[in-house]
Amino acid sequence: MLEWVVESAQKSASYLSRPNKSRNLEVSVALLIPFSDPIKNHFYNKVQIIEGDEFDVLSRYKQCLDFFDADYVVRCTGDCPMIPSTIITKCINSATIGGHDYLSNVDERLRLSFDGMDCEVISARLLTHISEEATTPFDKEHVTTFVRRDELSKKYSTAHVIGYHDLSGLKLSVDTEDDFDRVEHHMQRVIDAVKMAEVLSGERATYRF
Repeated sequence: MLEWVVESAQKSASYLSRPNKSRNLEVSVALLIPFSDPIKNHFYNKVQIIEGDEFDVLSRYKQCLDFFDADYVVRCTGDCPMIPSTIITKCINSATIGGHDYLSNVDERLRLSFDGMDCEVISARLLTHISEEATTPFDKEHVTTFVRRDELSKKYSTAHVIGYHDLSGLKLSVDTEDDFDRVEHHMQRVIDAVKMAEVLSGERATYRF
């Protein structure tokens, strides 16, 4: 699952970081994991790894911000393995072009996209603020719950990505074993379609969304 998330993030980063005089973006990818998580061995030399407190996930994002000295941090979670690179790219472009401090497609009051294609973009100044002000274990574990409170919207520029069709009833995130089985089935169908496309065309297929 993590491989698919990392792959989508890397595709988006590669696309956005291409030479482009009008944007001049530099996008990097990091995997944020708890200290001593054995998954580190699988991703060694594949992606930048940042380790931190298992329950204070927010602190890991602040570490990421400081490590890259970034203007923004983009949050894509490991329970959304089928998130396409195009969604990540759209969120980053919308946030940076619009100069927003927080942009997402996850606000439950406005969600129209799949549950499982979640992406959030947070500015450095906002992430620094919430890392200093968020004190409850819930906010530290879930990172952006503090962001989405109404009082912050008065001080920071917030925006939302809203689709043209309501697909919010479709669940592609993984929280249970049943979710895992369903998503694994969909992922296998994608892999099988790629292989068939390569057979039919005689060329390497471009897969995912």
